Formats: sequence, C-alpha cells, structure tokens
Amino acid sequence: MLLLNYYLPAAFLFLSTITSGADLLTVDGRWVSGDARAAGGKLTVGRAAVPFDRIISLRLSEAAGSGSVEQALLFRSRDMLTGDLGSIQSERITFESKLLGSLKIPSKDVRVITLEPMSLANLVLNAEGPAGAKLSNGDFVEGKVIWISSRTIGIKVRKRILKLPRERTTLVRLPSGKPPAPEGRSLQFARLVDGSRISGELVSISKGRLELKSKSFGTANFGIAGVRKLWSEGGPLVPLSTLKPVEVRQIAQFDETFRWRPDRNLVGAVLSIGGREYERGLGCHSRCELEYHLGGKWSAFVAEIGIDDYARPRGEVVCRVQVDGKTRFESGLITGRGQPKTLRADLRGARRLRLVVDFGPNGSSSGDHADWGLAVLVR
Repeated sequence: MLLLNYYLPAAFLFLSTITSGADLLTVDGRWVSGDARAAGGKLTVGRAAVPFDRIISLRLSEAAGSGSVEQALLFRSRDMLTGDLGSIQSERITFESKLLGSLKIPSKDVRVITLEPMSLANLVLNAEGPAGAKLSNGDFVEGKVIWISSRTIGIKVRKRILKLPRERTTLVRLPSGKPPAPEGRSLQFARLVDGSRISGELVSISKGRLELKSKSFGTANFGIAGVRKLWSEGGPLVPLSTLKPVEVRQIAQFDETFRWRPDRNLVGAVLSIGGREYERGLGCHSRCELEYHLGGKWSAFVAEIGIDDYARPRGEVVCRVQVDGKTRFESGLITGRGQPKTLRADLRGARRLRLVVDFGPNGSSSGDHADWGLAVLVR
C-alpha cells in the first residue's frame, strides 16, 4: 500500500469551500448548482446536501477532458492512470504517474498498457482479447509478457521467448486473471482532466483538493482543478449497466439491428449527449426494449436521455420508462439537436422495469442512437 500524502485529521478537512460553480445531480432527478462544501460526511452544493454514497454525479471542472492518452495503465478494476511506463520486471510494473508520482504496481492488477497515443474508447475496447502485444503494423503477437525494458519486450510464445522492439509496439495486454471481487460498500470514482480515473473511499474535499483512499494506490490527493467529475457506485446507487436484463427485444425498421451496449454508445465509444460524457449508461437503437427484474428493492430510477453525439444532428426517438406494465415516464420527441433530458421514475415496490427506445415520427431510424446516460437505480 502506498502512502502518498500526509493524512490530516478529518475534523480539519471538512471545513472550507472546495470549488465554486459545481453541479450536483440529486436522487430526486434535479441538477443543483453553486458553491460546494464537504462537512460531516455530506457533500453540500447550494442548498442540497447528500451523503457521499448518494453522489449520482458531481461536475467540478468545465475544462475539456482528454479524449486520448499517450501512455496509460488500464487496471482490471477499470481504474486508469496516465503517465510514463518504466519497465516490467519480476511481475512488477514501474510507472511514473503525473498524478501520484513514482509507483510500483503488481502486474496482475493491470489489464492493458498502451505505449502510443490512443483514444480512451479504444483503450477500453482493447481490454478484450488474449494476452500479448500489438505492433505498429497491426500484427498481434499472442503470449505471456515476461518483461518490458527500455528497448525490448519479451513475450513467451509456447516454449520460446520472442524479443519485440519496444518502439514498434503500441499496446500490451496482460492476462485477464480473476475479476476483482465486487465491493460490498459504496465507492467514489473520480475522472480527471488528463483521462485518469481513480476509485476509492472519499476522505475529504478541502482547500481546493480532493482526497480518495484507494485500494490500489493508497491515499491519493489531487487538485480540484484537475477533476472533471465525481460519482458513487454501490450501496444505495447501482448502475443499471451492471445488471443483466431478463428480456431484450430489438426491432429493426429496415432489416438492420444495432445491438445495445452497456456503458458505451453503439459504435463502442464513450456515451455522450450534447458534449456531456457519461461513464455509465446504455446505448440503444430504435426500436429497443430492455426489461429488468427489480424485486421491489429500489425506490427510483434516474437517468439522462438523448441522441448520442456520434449521430447528431440526425436521429428522432421517443423514450419510455415502464414500471410493472405502466408508463411512468414518456420523453416526447427527442432529436439530435436537443440537450440531455433528466428523468426520475418512482420504483417503490416495483417488480419490473422496462426501458423503451421507440421510432420517431420521421419514418426513418437513421441516426436513432439513443443513450440512457447515468442510468442508476436508487435503493
């Protein structure tokens, strides 16, 4: 465990304004703007105060996020760090993070290492597949990565070790290993302007700095100016994309069906509506119906809906939320020129939730790439 910053007493850290102009989405489906403060285990924005484990979305920085990274580590936990790769020796990765400094990380915790500029969406997509190395000419050498030095990459292929030039290698994929056990408690997630993503337990936000206690990195402390957004998962908030629908119906208008995707739009990129990006959610195409079993455990469903930026300005859809066969929300016409629309549907006592993306009135499904951004169940 890495202790990266001196741990100050909590009573001292819960006092001052953290940033101005923050935007908080509350569990009742309202966006609240204003100065943000952390006190007594609660986050306060304007007149709204929520416990840390009920932060659906907190936007902190208007700075544009990095759409790509030069070198980065993608962890099996879905965390990501940007920086400079040193080497892999004896199953330890040395890595220089601009955020956390010099690190030594067990290679079993990492899934992908990128060695050249790559979009965040492609980096996540490259997490799928066998272990090995991708070369600049597009070839992929499948095998176990034994070492990475400043000049070569050693990969064991069957019973021999190949030496690949590091300068001609674009990406290394390590064995998938056993997925991390799900956390029983709520975790907070921070996405930074440089593309890094870190999860852990929120300790404090004070004097322009945010502090997270991470299972992978120890205590991480970084400036609010470099944080784009913060959200919580687990406990009372569960992303719908982490659950498997009990029924899927997709109806093509012109014999072309686009498979729905969890946490990605229909082409595999980050969900985005009107320039607002979403870490969690569902990408669907008209007409699509997804049904989930609830078992009466939830109180509300909160999401933002709209046409994904990939398809804009095309696209016309109507979205519905049906609870136990009754329509609890209908969006009206959503077009590729509109902004995200926030919704909240009451789920108290509900057994089934059905999300519907229907055709618009224009007679064509072209560009009907609809996103359910955030898409979180509230316990």
